[in-house]
Amino acid sequence: QEEISTNCDSPRSYIVGSCLSENTGSAGSSVSEGEVSFAGQVNDRLGRLLGYDGEEAQNVDVEAAIAKIMGYEIVGTEKDRFTVYKICVSHPSSVFGIWFIQRRYSDFLRLRTTLIKEHPSRESQLPFPPKRWVGSNLEPTFLGRRLAGLQFFLATILEIRELKSSKVLQSFLCLNQPISGQPCLQDNKVICDTLEEAIKELRKQLRKNEKLEMELSYHKQMNSEKEQQIQNLMKENLMLRQQKDVLGNSKKSRRPSSHSDSGER
Repeated sequence: QEEISTNCDSPRSYIVGSCLSENTGSAGSSVSEGEVSFAGQVNDRLGRLLGYDGEEAQNVDVEAAIAKIMGYEIVGTEKDRFTVYKICVSHPSSVFGIWFIQRRYSDFLRLRTTLIKEHPSRESQLPFPPKRWVGSNLEPTFLGRRLAGLQFFLATILEIRELKSSKVLQSFLCLNQPISGQPCLQDNKVICDTLEEAIKELRKQLRKNEKLEMELSYHKQMNSEKEQQIQNLMKENLMLRQQKDVLGNSKKSRRPSSHSDSGER
């Protein structure tokens, strides 16, 4: 069996300090339990990202795992340049939540080759973008098409339960090992990217909370104005009842005098 070189402790894979935004947010100015949990998770994950690990490998339910290629980057020196594809792996039940890994075209190709060796009957179900023999492999149009092909390949694997449970896929997506940072220049770049993603998520949550607070303040103001209108209407109703009573009493007091005057005549 061909081994895929996708060590999750390599510079290509790092945990991201973010969580699904749907898990947070509540109306009101007070912090909800979900938001406290989100902040705690970010703090814990960033700690591991910066080297405070110690977590042991855990058994992960791969059925809940989702992976999507977020983009590509051309790296290396002028004479030796190549493309890496950034994959966002999300797993809500995992202690890591969401993390990024970087893989080359050759990594995807080795993954497909190994999966076909393990499951020969699935070869026709695993479409794959071909190699380019003529022209530059770094051309943006070509890389865009290749990225789309690799994404379709990855999505197809994740839809086939038999392939999704493969150990080689778990290793490729770092589902079977904890992820930790490595002190080198390339690691620092990916860590910075990860921290930027975490900051974006925190800003998104902050904007959401601020929006909810503004909406709550607006509704409070509207309720206050409505309560004032109700109070004014109640006062007007009371005044109308009093006027009605006064007019009714006045009418009653005039009736006897009218009868007496007609009798005298």
